[in-house]
This record gives sequence, structure tokens and C-alpha cells, in this order.
Amino acid sequence: LINSLSAESYIKIYSNIDDDLLAHFYSTSHLFVLAHHQLANGDTEGCPVVLSEASAAGLPVIAGNDAGSDTVIEDSATGFLIDVTNESLLVDKINFFIHNEVIRKNFGYNGKTKIHSSFTAEHVSKLFDQALMKLCQ
Repeated sequence: LINSLSAESYIKIYSNIDDDLLAHFYSTSHLFVLAHHQLANGDTEGCPVVLSEASAAGLPVIAGNDAGSDTVIEDSATGFLIDVTNESLLVDKINFFIHNEVIRKNFGYNGKTKIHSSFTAEHVSKLFDQALMKLCQ
């Protein structure tokens, strides 16, 4: 499809990339888009780790609103959670970030702050401890 649309200079597909190359992509990108969604049979990616990684790198994120993405992405603050089957909405949100550098950077900062404060081992272990204490009461 990429070849038939003459899009080779715009779209590259990578596989088996190492952590250094992944870190390079995060550090040189301005936006992360994962147009994942739940399939008709109920299968889904879940809340992909890449959403946390992209947010931790300071990137605003556009992702599907299915499968727990809202545990990482705060809609309209760290990114957008959308129905990715609505292609015009997906395009609109991408264009929004392309044309609003200050907002794009603010969303990225908000996402990075959220990940580094809410998803640390210390914070998660405290939440786990609190849950265990409630169960033991």
C-alpha cells in the first residue's frame, strides 16, 4: 500500500528496533499517534506500554479510547483519546498539534509529569499497600 501510494519517503516500517533507536525516535519526535482500537471480536492491545513511554519522553499522545488508554492518557491534558475509526477526527487532532506548538509542548510536559509522578514504583507500591490495608480491615 505504501508503495502503491508513492509514500515511501513519508512512511517507514521498522521491526526489531533496539532501545537506543527507540529512544532516538522519542527524542526527535513531536507527537505520538497510536490508532489502536478494539476489534469486533473484543480483542485489543490493551493499554500499550508505548503510551507510557511516549508520555514519559514528553510527547503528546493521540490514541484510541478503548482498552484502558485513559489510565495513562488524560484526555485534553496529556493527549487525546478518540474513536480512531473516525478518520477525520484523527486527522483533525493530528493537525491540531501540528499547528499549535505551545499546546503540543504543554500536553507533552503534562504527560511527562504525570508519568514521572504517578507511575513510579514507589507511588504504585503505596497504592498497592493502601489496597491491601483496605482488604485486611
